[in-house]
Amino acid sequence: ELRPQTLLKIIEATDGLRRPERFVALLLACEADARGRLGLEHTAYPQRERLLVSRDAAALASTEGLAEERDGRIVAEQLRERRIAAIAAELKRVR
Repeated sequence: ELRPQTLLKIIEATDGLRRPERFVALLLACEADARGRLGLEHTAYPQRERLLVSRDAAALASTEGLAEERDGRIVAEQLRERRIAAIAAELKRVR
């Protein structure tokens, strides 16, 4: 299982927060690749749901109070930390 930090890196690298439809298409392609192997056609693919839940949690992370900070690097880091925490909390909830 990937850590929340790693999940967020994947989401960010695929532009999953700004382009969720592209992210969903990528996950579908990954699932098709996994199930396209002989004998694995009907195998469960829980990674898709885990990444979708993580993306949704990151997208809904609170931005409250961030506008008060003037340094953009600090804002970015605080938002990243909030997204990681939101992913971790959501994954605990859905287990």
